[in-house]
Amino acid sequence: MKKRRQTPDQATYSILLNGISRGEPVEAAAQRAFSVYQNLLAKRSKTGIHFTDSMSFLQSVARTGDSEQILKAIYVMYEDHTDTENSHIFAKTLYSMRKSVEAIDEEDEEKAAKMRAKLLDAAREIWRTVIDGWKAGLIRMDEYLVSSMAFLLVSPSRA
Repeated sequence: MKKRRQTPDQATYSILLNGISRGEPVEAAAQRAFSVYQNLLAKRSKTGIHFTDSMSFLQSVARTGDSEQILKAIYVMYEDHTDTENSHIFAKTLYSMRKSVEAIDEEDEEKAAKMRAKLLDAAREIWRTVIDGWKAGLIRMDEYLVSSMAFLLVSPSRA
């Protein structure tokens, strides 16, 4: 695109974020997704941020299972969406974290337990943010959001 002096449009960013969320190695995906999302934020006046872009960004970050990266991604996205979209952002995050907890397959049980505990602590932090936002009228509480947290807490891999 640079050779033709074209700037990326919304479809280009959507395709790029969707591809990152599905294909790259997990460790590189989060960094790459943050980079692309920051570019999208910087060019906001031309392209705008769509909800599907945010979900692809979140999915690529959530695949890492790194709670700090997940929280950072949520707070980057939280300010740019309506209350309904925020509800979906938090629900998708909690769902992705549940999948990360279930996917932990460490031979060292102690290390696996620490990883699960770290993810669950991050989920509780997210839930506190959800409750505070709900009390302030910034987040709409719906059954998808509540069930995402409930399924995470009763996850069979939790023990």
